[in-house]
Amino acid sequence: MALNSAKTNISVVHSRVLRVLHPKYLHGYSGSQMDELGERARRVVENMNKGGLDVSRQDLNGLMNSFVRNNDATDQIWQFATLGGITRDVTNYNCYINAKLYGKQYERAFEVYREMQGAGIAGNTYTSTCLIRLYGATGDLIAARRVFDGVLSELGRGGPNVHVYNAMLDVLGTNGLMEEMRDLFLRMVGLADYSGGDVSGFGKDECRGGLERMGAIAPDRSTFHVLAKWHAQYWDLGTAKKYVELMAGGYGIQPVAKTFKVMVNVKTAMRDFQGCCELGVMMAERYDITPPGHIMRALERAGKVRKDMEDKIRESEEQASSLLSAFVK
Repeated sequence: MALNSAKTNISVVHSRVLRVLHPKYLHGYSGSQMDELGERARRVVENMNKGGLDVSRQDLNGLMNSFVRNNDATDQIWQFATLGGITRDVTNYNCYINAKLYGKQYERAFEVYREMQGAGIAGNTYTSTCLIRLYGATGDLIAARRVFDGVLSELGRGGPNVHVYNAMLDVLGTNGLMEEMRDLFLRMVGLADYSGGDVSGFGKDECRGGLERMGAIAPDRSTFHVLAKWHAQYWDLGTAKKYVELMAGGYGIQPVAKTFKVMVNVKTAMRDFQGCCELGVMMAERYDITPPGHIMRALERAGKVRKDMEDKIRESEEQASSLLSAFVK
């Protein structure tokens, strides 16, 4: 639609401009540049308001998503919506709660949730997902489980989805509850009756059969990233690798570079250098993924630290041996 067209709807043009400000376009901006962008966006919104043009709920969400890394900007946008009398729905509240979660302003996130309840707006499944993450971030595992169980009780009425399960899996992983995390995953994919500690025995037929059961939820790539990440973090790179193999072989979800990024970092490479190197080879040979630079740098750094430590240990052993020889003489 040409901007000089007589049929041009100015509010639509402004809306499209605002939606260009999407998080995926903003990774390269510095803090000061984000502040400047935020100021420009604020002026656009104010001009729309002064001109009697509507700021839609979608615009409001787009703005908050765009500036999710800037706590002050999201607060200002929300305040503008409040003062401007913009009618907000559950998606707007969810977006703001998520922004506060992202900015680690957990108490404010709880306040926004209470404001939503006070406004008589009922939450939805995404609200529950945010609450599970929020309780997990604040260490309230009991409350996170309570919210999750509440969503499960809504089965068949817009109840659990993969995002709810992923949030709960991540909370369990954060708390180091590996067995409970595995059991929840098996419950999610319809394989709760499996009584073993190894997930590598499932093939396509077993996975397909599980998903055909009532209440089963198909996992996505994020599900396996959560499972692999926390097993790698808790010194179990072998099981993390098995989840990647299950992801590709059992559910037909192709691993990507991020799949390995969540497992390979300096800390995990320090603990299991050989295992992390094998994952790099696995990326290239089995999945045709070129190991990205951050993984190679992590391996190089870990290798250097390990070598330095080995050199210091060797020097200490040589000094101890020299002292012992001096005493013997």
